[in-house]
Amino acid sequence: MLARSGLQQVARRAEEVRTPGAQFADVQRMIVVRHDRLGDLVLTLPAVDALRHAYPVASLGLMVRPDLAPLARQVPGVDQVLVAHADRRRLREEIAAFGADLIVCISRGAGISRVAARAHVRHRVGTGYRMFSPLFTRTVSERRRAGGRHELEYALSFAHRCGAPGGAATFPLAVPRATEESIAAWLAARGVRRPFVVLHPGSGGSCPRWPVRHFIELAAALVAQGRTVVFTIGPEDGWCTEVLNSSRSLVRDLPRYDGGLERLPALLRAAGLVVSNSTGPLHLAAALGTPTLGIYAPWDSCGVTRWGPYAANGWAITAHDAAARNWSRRERQRSGGQLLAAVPPAAVARAVVALVDDRGPDL
Repeated sequence: MLARSGLQQVARRAEEVRTPGAQFADVQRMIVVRHDRLGDLVLTLPAVDALRHAYPVASLGLMVRPDLAPLARQVPGVDQVLVAHADRRRLREEIAAFGADLIVCISRGAGISRVAARAHVRHRVGTGYRMFSPLFTRTVSERRRAGGRHELEYALSFAHRCGAPGGAATFPLAVPRATEESIAAWLAARGVRRPFVVLHPGSGGSCPRWPVRHFIELAAALVAQGRTVVFTIGPEDGWCTEVLNSSRSLVRDLPRYDGGLERLPALLRAAGLVVSNSTGPLHLAAALGTPTLGIYAPWDSCGVTRWGPYAANGWAITAHDAAARNWSRRERQRSGGQLLAAVPPAAVARAVVALVDDRGPDL
């Protein structure tokens, strides 16, 4: 399979208000719900920030998956981190105990809508076009899967629907000094010098992956040019570890970070560049201001337009094939990996070196 790769950037239009709404009166306590994966949560942070400014005196709770609570606690303006329990009874108790009068469900799913209604939350904002949408008192009717906008902008629509004004997207994240010091010690102990490149070969599986062995070839090419490389391995990426362990010593012995989410922001902020598939750590790095380079499939539902790094220094390489745009879902599942594998490590290595040296993208 032949593919051509090209660098792209996200068209950022966070200031546009497509779903306006008036502010709710007398909101004292509000909950923002985003109980999806890491990348979804990161891309919701500008909406959290917009709601914080729209309701400055209200107590704000951020409801996330249990494993993402360490990151949620690093979000300024959040007064309480709530856990999205799988058990409906516990979830209802969590919402009722907080005493919310406004709940903004940016995640899709029927569970929260039903629980919030039964907990008698007065104002309930959620997605439209669903069987459960009538359970909300105000909806955002945009079809995210179509991929016409970035996921961050879709999330902002929920803040706008609650009366937040348009404006530039800002990511409220405060990396604790203790974690920065811990990561500095971790890097020093492994002889990592700056600027270093972080390679994150894992992925949540919502989009085809650039092969781990291509990341290994990329690492070898960078090391051969005197560049410093660090791998990051997520808790669900054990298979990446197995592949790395079978590689030649030049790459096998490179530092690997698998220290959990609490310290990951400090590591990514210290990096000179982060290279990854379409995945949470890439969005987290972009949110922290670190240059990023992602590798994407060409489809709107999981491509750069919707899931690219949302930053002025965020870049993406998209694999293209003349017929791939019209593939069925089954063809994408069957051949998507082959399509991404056609993006050559040598081309990615040239782009990485150019970006680290601040010479602009160069393929």
